[in-house]
Amino acid sequence: PTVLDLATKGKALAQVERPGTAIKADLVEGIRSALHHWWLVLRCSAIGCVVGIIPGVGGETAPFVAYGYAKQTSKHSQEFGSGHIEGVIAPESANNAKQGGALVPTLAFGIPGSASMALLIGAFMIHGLQPGPLMLTKYLSITYTIVWSTAFANILATAIALLFTNQLAKLCSVRIHILAPMITIVVFLAAYQASADMGDLITVLAFGTLGWFMKRCGWPRPPLLLGFLLGGLIERYLFISVRAYDGAGWLLRPVVVGILIITAITLVYSHIQEKKVRKISGG
Repeated sequence: PTVLDLATKGKALAQVERPGTAIKADLVEGIRSALHHWWLVLRCSAIGCVVGIIPGVGGETAPFVAYGYAKQTSKHSQEFGSGHIEGVIAPESANNAKQGGALVPTLAFGIPGSASMALLIGAFMIHGLQPGPLMLTKYLSITYTIVWSTAFANILATAIALLFTNQLAKLCSVRIHILAPMITIVVFLAAYQASADMGDLITVLAFGTLGWFMKRCGWPRPPLLLGFLLGGLIERYLFISVRAYDGAGWLLRPVVVGILIITAITLVYSHIQEKKVRKISGG
């Protein structure tokens, strides 16, 4: 959707190319903002870790969940979508933490927490390792190596990004007519290589067009994506719960009641916050 939107407008991501000194000043300001919102970083990192742990949900949903949470709890929710710093910090914190969470079911139970973890399991099989309880006992040293390698990779990636900030920022000033064909080819190749089915390409094109229309009309896309990804999972476990507790009896379980109460409190709190924001903006 973003590629289609920029291509129709014929504009680059950044309209004005900034000098290197200004980019470095923005970098320092970004680091300060992250340190200033350290509590938001910790909360959204926890969200990314928890979502990454849940098999089947997919780590791709973690940034959207964190973004929605940050928007609901922020005092500046009306500024989200226009580059507000909290709307940038929240999904990126969750995105950086999701892989660590996805390692838990992958190593402990042999269940991939994301697409990248499925590739990791394949690499384990090639080397004769069976992901599961043995990774926490017999092969514990390998597990610790993976954990520390993940931590080191994040530090190394941060150092590389800081070192090449000026060069990476210049990508935003490249004309979209140059970037769009390259990005589109990569997207379609990624969709086709999974099953080599032309239907996947049609699906990408259809949902990309739908996302573009939603973006142009100002409709939120994360709820649609979350519903599409989690809908089948919810239906499956709802069926299991109904069969296990003979109808709606599972709704009276203490954990379920607690989750429903928390959900209700969150919805009411979000509604109150939204009313306050409208009142302030209207006044």
